[in-house]
Amino acid sequence: TILGEQGAEQLLGKGDMLFMSSANKIFRIHGPFVSETEIEKINSFLRSQSEPEYIEEITSFEDKQNIESNYSDDKKDELCLSKLAYHFLRGILTNAQALSAVFNPTVNSYKRIDAQVTLSGATWSPNVISYSGNNRTHMIRIPDKGRFELRLIDCSANPYLLQAGIIVAGLDGINNKRDPGKALNINMYTDGKNLRGLRKLPENLLDAIRLFEKSKTLKQGFGEELVTSYAKLKHSEWKNCSSSISSWEWEHTLDC
Repeated sequence: TILGEQGAEQLLGKGDMLFMSSANKIFRIHGPFVSETEIEKINSFLRSQSEPEYIEEITSFEDKQNIESNYSDDKKDELCLSKLAYHFLRGILTNAQALSAVFNPTVNSYKRIDAQVTLSGATWSPNVISYSGNNRTHMIRIPDKGRFELRLIDCSANPYLLQAGIIVAGLDGINNKRDPGKALNINMYTDGKNLRGLRKLPENLLDAIRLFEKSKTLKQGFGEELVTSYAKLKHSEWKNCSSSISSWEWEHTLDC
């Protein structure tokens, strides 16, 4: 049977509500493929974990009126995010290069990142690691009060690793109280080249894999066994792609 809220709670454990809140919909779709053994293994792991102090703060629900009241008291932040949310956001910015291997897991994914500007003047995909308000030219945009949008993710990403990667990066930001700095209110496609010090996203899968397997944060969060196995799989995919002859090579090279 497909897992609903009760099934997702059984799978994730009551002590891991942070992940359940976002994973609930995923398990409704993918629930039929989760075995009883896998459920028990995950439950056993979660029971062994202590609940972080900030779980209740992150997952507590407040109505719109209370949210606006809290934001107005938080030093009148113009983008209406709490300090905790900014720490979480910064964690994603910090680990974005390494997480690109998870968020953009195919060779073709990198055709989207740093793509040439279209006739409309935009590609609507990021090329550098930055954040802003309601501005789609940045990797992270904050379109409304109390939330932000991560625009790095490719539709081919594994939904389980995707959610886990966001949490690992976000908690790294929280635990280390990382500060994202001021938001950039510019058009990154036209003006971003004038800024110095901004980190670029990987330009291909191989670069992303190398950053992924070197990340201490991701090894700690995902576990070294998963990082090693995933990197091995992706290295194999890259090697297979690199050893095959593309139509572009047939057209531009082999006839020379």
